[in-house]
Amino acid sequence: MAQVYPFRAFRYNPERAPFDRVLTQPYDKISPAMQEKYYAADPHNLITVEKGRAYPSDTPQNNVYTRAQAAIEDWIRNQVVVQDPAPSFYSYTQEYSVPGTEERRMRRGFIGAGKLEEYSAGVIFRHEHTLSGPKADRLELLRHTKTHTGQLFMLYSDAEKRIDGILAEAESAEAPATEMRDEYGVRHRLWVIADPQRVAAIQAAMENQKLVIADGHHRYETALNYRNECRARAGLRATAEKIDSEAPYERVMMTFVNTKSEGLMILPGHRVAAHIHDFSWSGVRRYLEPWFVGQRGEVRGEREISCEAHEHAREASDRCLSRSGGSEAGVLRVDGARRRQPGATPAKCFAAAARTGRCAAARRNPGAGAGNHAAGGDRRGQLDVRTGS
Repeated sequence: MAQVYPFRAFRYNPERAPFDRVLTQPYDKISPAMQEKYYAADPHNLITVEKGRAYPSDTPQNNVYTRAQAAIEDWIRNQVVVQDPAPSFYSYTQEYSVPGTEERRMRRGFIGAGKLEEYSAGVIFRHEHTLSGPKADRLELLRHTKTHTGQLFMLYSDAEKRIDGILAEAESAEAPATEMRDEYGVRHRLWVIADPQRVAAIQAAMENQKLVIADGHHRYETALNYRNECRARAGLRATAEKIDSEAPYERVMMTFVNTKSEGLMILPGHRVAAHIHDFSWSGVRRYLEPWFVGQRGEVRGEREISCEAHEHAREASDRCLSRSGGSEAGVLRVDGARRRQPGATPAKCFAAAARTGRCAAARRNPGAGAGNHAAGGDRRGQLDVRTGS
């Protein structure tokens, strides 16, 4: 089952680096414009490490990874980031607006170091496959910095909400160590939990848990690859009696969120199907309308659709499936009130639509890190954990 541990995090020193000037969004959400904005915000902004600039003149001795390594070492040396004195868990809350409404919710979780497990062990479960390019980039960064700067968004299930109670108790006892509002209006707060009794209680409550990766598959598999490299370098075989379970590279920083938490909200993501041969909008619509409202429109450009439903979806932050080709366009919006056909499920409808409409190709729109799966997203740089080598 899941094994979680407190750790001594490196955190930004607010006297040297104000939080609102040095923290960033997840690396895979950072656009070129955001990268420039972060660079301009503060010389100690995490962008130097998380997604640094690459230059045509880069060499094996001076490149985005070596500069990230130099920045981390300089910040530690000059106490821009400071390591906590005691191993701790970290309560982390995100207060966010529900898209398309004025409702505010708060998602609560805790940050700790989780033991790395192969998927075959049946402890940690994935829901998507990964690409080699992002993993190669993150692995090279990890080799140089030996530091995890991004969170893995992990889900566990605790109907009794034992850990949530411990976190709430710790939060009420003192002011947060970190508090800031990001550019998306999300309020982030962090508390240090170093009390041995609370730490032990959290570990005990997690002992029988299994974990699902909500977001961070590439980072998780990068940590696995790095662990295996370190084991090989140490001459260790992948057998339990030979493994040093206390080695830093055997663990990775994770954010754990209870699926029973009121603040956890799952949002659907955009799906865009394009350049599909012999597509039949009427065929797809016929199979999906038990679950969706369908509306036709006109194409303004290669990727822009004009119809009232699409405009409404964008304004209300609804999630929809849209398709355009030639001068034909269509938008399907989720309709929670529509009567379902007997025995119909979204999966069956989509499968039938795919067969009829030949919509075998799909492309996922870029999302917002953890926000692809749940509202709120996360922030990079609140905590770092050193991996060792």
